[in-house]
Amino acid sequence: LRILCHCTQFSLYSNSDKVSLTIYYESLCPDSIKFFKDQLSPTYSSLKDHVSLKFIPFGKGTQTITNGTFSFTCHHGETECYGNIVQACAVKIYYGEDVYKIVDCLMTEVDPKTVTNQTYPTVTCLQKLDLQQTKLDECIHGINGLQYLSDMANTTARLNPELKSVPSIAVNMRFDYSESQSAVSDLKNFVCKKLKDSNKKVKECNGSAIVTSSVVLLALSSILSAFISS
Repeated sequence: LRILCHCTQFSLYSNSDKVSLTIYYESLCPDSIKFFKDQLSPTYSSLKDHVSLKFIPFGKGTQTITNGTFSFTCHHGETECYGNIVQACAVKIYYGEDVYKIVDCLMTEVDPKTVTNQTYPTVTCLQKLDLQQTKLDECIHGINGLQYLSDMANTTARLNPELKSVPSIAVNMRFDYSESQSAVSDLKNFVCKKLKDSNKKVKECNGSAIVTSSVVLLALSSILSAFISS
C-alpha cells in the first residue's frame, strides 16, 4: 500500500478523461532518449490537456536489499543508476507540469556516450527551468533517493507481463506488449486513436489525420502516375 501511494504521486494531471501513459524507461538508454525527443516531447506539446503521465525510471536494472541497505545494477552502468536516482527524486519532489519539464529536460539534454555523474545535466535543467535545487540535492545524495529508486524497481517488477524492452508504456493502467510497441513507435497517432475510441473530439488530432491522409493520397497518386507512364 505504501508503494502504491508513492506511485500515485508520479502522475501528471491524472484524470479519467485523459489517456493515462505510464512510461518505463532508463535514464541513459538511447532508445528511451530517442522516444522522449521524437515522440513524447512533440506529443505532449500538442496534447498535454488530453494525456496523464507517470514516469518510472528503472527499466532492466536489478536491486538487492541486504539488512536495509540498497544496491542497484543498471542496464547502462553506474552513471545510469545515478541518473535514475536523480529522476526518481525529481518525480517525487516536484509537482504538476514541473515533473514533465524536468524529466524531459534531463532526457533530452543528456549525452549517454560521454556523461558522468558529475556532468549529468541536473544543474543545467534546474537553472533552465528555474526550479529549486536544495531538496533535490538532499534527495539524490541521501537515503530517500535510494528508497525512491527502490520504489521504481518494485513498480517495474510488478508489471504483468514482465518488462522485456525499454522504453515500454502501460496505457490506462494496463500493460500490453502490442499496445506498448504501437505507442512507442507513433505516440501522437496512438493517443489520438485512443481519444477517438472514447468518443472525444480533439482538434489537435485532426491535423495528424489530415497529414496521414495526404501522405496516403500522395503515394496513391505516385503509383497511378507510374502505372500510366508504363
